[in-house]
Amino acid sequence: MRRPYYSASAIKQGARCARAWALTYIDGLRDADVEWHEIEAGPVVPPRVRSLSLGKAVHAVGETHYQQDDADQVQWCTLPAQIYMSGLGHLPRPSECTVIEVERALGDAPTGLTAPRPPSTIEIAGVRWAGFRDLAVEVRGRWLQIDYKTTRSIARWALTPEALAGDLQCALYSYDLAVRLGVDTIDSRWLYLETGAVRRSAPVDVVVSRQQAIDVIGPAADVALRLDAIDASDSAECNTDACWDYGGCRFHHTRGGPCDARTSIRGFFTQQTRRNNDMDPATLAKFQTLGAPAAVITAPPADQDAADAAAFAALTTPATPAAPATPAAPAAPAAPAAPKPRTRKPKDTTTAPPAPEGGLAAQLAIAVAALATAETAASAAAQALDAANAAYGDAVEAVRAIVGGAS
Repeated sequence: MRRPYYSASAIKQGARCARAWALTYIDGLRDADVEWHEIEAGPVVPPRVRSLSLGKAVHAVGETHYQQDDADQVQWCTLPAQIYMSGLGHLPRPSECTVIEVERALGDAPTGLTAPRPPSTIEIAGVRWAGFRDLAVEVRGRWLQIDYKTTRSIARWALTPEALAGDLQCALYSYDLAVRLGVDTIDSRWLYLETGAVRRSAPVDVVVSRQQAIDVIGPAADVALRLDAIDASDSAECNTDACWDYGGCRFHHTRGGPCDARTSIRGFFTQQTRRNNDMDPATLAKFQTLGAPAAVITAPPADQDAADAAAFAALTTPATPAAPATPAAPAAPAAPAAPKPRTRKPKDTTTAPPAPEGGLAAQLAIAVAALATAETAASAAAQALDAANAAYGDAVEAVRAIVGGAS
């Protein structure tokens, strides 16, 4: 069924897993829409719903900041405002902007749909696209479009300039603004704002031309045409390697959803490898320096005092039989036998497997490759078992035919 329009987020979800897309856009299983002030009042919501609500509240602060002449209209003491405030140094002041566009929809072709649907769309590569640009401003005769991105970790989730140039949302917004302004290139800034205890922000800048945008939108339009062919979620293909993306698919039955797909272990380790590769350099270096466990200690440290050295020697010295006690006098009772010293058996390191070289990311990559080999072998074994069962059935039927003919 041909859909009236597509958004960048819908295409990204459909490209990852067609069944998750169908459950969202055909069955209508969307995240609950909860306002941030409701969450602050105390109701418990899933982490994903909380993140979406907080992101919307931060975007609302940005709208107020650029729509009001007086900055005092923003309640800067709130959590969303504090998160937005961390990025003010990367934003032009409203007083510097000659033109300000806040939350403007893409294109100018009416959708014919009522709110909260987009009021207009733009057609590119045979597909109608919809979306809302967070902010577009003209500063000293040059236009700049800005999109706010709230995240738990800039180091892990922020796009590089190269990745942003190939991002579908950036391509759609850039092409739409370039066509409307009659220019060939558009300056874009994706402003990432961390939502954790530490307030950090980072801008990612890129310049996208019309042709670059078309090169990105074309393959996405092919994905849209494939999604148009899906008429029910049950017939949509499930990509089990994507079950672990973004902390796990909310549609899986382990999280209360309707999807009963068998999750891929390879997908889990692939996601873990990606997360480790996306760590900030300092954290990743810390994990990569972890080597094999230290060898068994056979000598006390040089800075130990005499008492500690004696205790250490008692722990590492093999047990010796206690000497018989010598009576002090014929009438005196025999002295008790001296207790055996505590001993600790040294670990046998001669047969220990060698530790894998490289850091945690390298070890996970080895594990992923081993799992892929194991899955291939398991598939081949299953096919061989099916063939053996079929041969056994044929043999049984042949025996029955012979016995029946003889009788």
